[in-house]
Amino acid sequence: MATFSREKRLARIRGRKRWDTILAIVSGAVLLLVAYILFALARDVFVGAGLSWKRAEVTLEVTYPDADALFEVKPGFETQRPSLLSAREIVVEDQRRLNDEIAGSIDTYIPYLIAAVESTTGLITADFTRENKGLRPVPETYEGQISHLFIALGPFFKERLEMDPSLAGQTETISLAFSTDADAYLRGFEERLYDATGRISISRMSPFQRQVLDALSDQGAIRRVWNFSFLTNAYPTDRKTLAGIGAAIQASLLMMLIVILLSLPVGVASAIYLEFFAPRKGLFGWITTVVEININNLASVPSIVFGLMGLAIFVQAWGPIFIFDTGLATPIVGGLILSLMTLPTIVVTARAALLAVPPSFQQAAYGIGATKMQTIFRFILPYAFPGIVTGVIIGLAQAIGESAPLIVIGMVISSVDVCSTGLLCLEESSPSLPTAIISFRRLMDGDQLMTSRSYLTIIVLLAIVLSMNALASSIRG
Repeated sequence: MATFSREKRLARIRGRKRWDTILAIVSGAVLLLVAYILFALARDVFVGAGLSWKRAEVTLEVTYPDADALFEVKPGFETQRPSLLSAREIVVEDQRRLNDEIAGSIDTYIPYLIAAVESTTGLITADFTRENKGLRPVPETYEGQISHLFIALGPFFKERLEMDPSLAGQTETISLAFSTDADAYLRGFEERLYDATGRISISRMSPFQRQVLDALSDQGAIRRVWNFSFLTNAYPTDRKTLAGIGAAIQASLLMMLIVILLSLPVGVASAIYLEFFAPRKGLFGWITTVVEININNLASVPSIVFGLMGLAIFVQAWGPIFIFDTGLATPIVGGLILSLMTLPTIVVTARAALLAVPPSFQQAAYGIGATKMQTIFRFILPYAFPGIVTGVIIGLAQAIGESAPLIVIGMVISSVDVCSTGLLCLEESSPSLPTAIISFRRLMDGDQLMTSRSYLTIIVLLAIVLSMNALASSIRG
């Protein structure tokens, strides 16, 4: 047996210390690099979302058209009324309804909006000259240039009249949001259009429009408000300044609820069966082995494959079973697809948690006379519960961030104008949070305000994931 002298032992100790020092330095450098990358990503996200924290609004006094112009009498439903001779006569009751063509037309409100702007700023038609009308695509008329500064007037005022028909003919002080071009100018930058070569740029704003905005700002009519409606509004196609993710949040939470209700019980039950009840010998044992191999393989299948499978099964084959005439159809299908994606992860982690329970627990339970079912559900499962919850957290975090399978089934930006209360802002094409991020970032022609909303959506998604993790950690504790 070889012996080492004291000098050799000290040299080996010094060598190990040297390698430990090198390893500590390398590990520290890697940690610093990872921390810097995370900090840079967080900084870019929060700085990029800065444009969406607030939005500009203008306070104006606007007079609505008279009721005679906005409302029309339409035949209503047939009712039966008892007559003096105890017979019933059919009576058609006329109803006074909002004329959609007039109430939703932009031209209906332009004169009143022009009058409100002129009374606030002191501008008149003569201030609009050939020199300051700008280049296209800005409207070339005096009325068009002013109305182009604000969100779509027709749908906005029509919605207000639908909520309160008594506003017809009345004067109201309202807060009206600006269009994306005007909002960008008020934030200190301008959106520009470039030709095919990228050399010649044309401003989206005309000099006259800048003059109008400057005059409104000088009169104190413009204010910046917190953009809380971003969390409640749906995506408006013609009012991008009011774009929101209300429908996306509702769709994502509904899908996560479906994933929890389906994947958690099915996954845990499958893990218990495979671990304690599945046969291990003969033909059925071979089938058990094949099932276990496939479960492990499914955990690494690309998510878009699940999307194509869900499109073929849940939409094309089983489509008539689902309620496709409501806004819940697509989120339900998306929840089913995400449940299939999450199921292998929950099964694998649940089995690992069950295997981590000391065998002495099971032996002690049998020793005091407990049955197999009592041993599993009263001794083993409670002990493995923290590990199972960890697997559920991993599965949900993976599911809520998936976009590819949801794009396949059509969960993209919808054409909803305003998100109503409840689940009414969900449509068949309602987006999820990840697909909303993609749409805001890529489908808006480089619009800085819409790009900023993609960063703000990322922050909301991270907040939801962290909240889910905190809730699951509290339950596990």
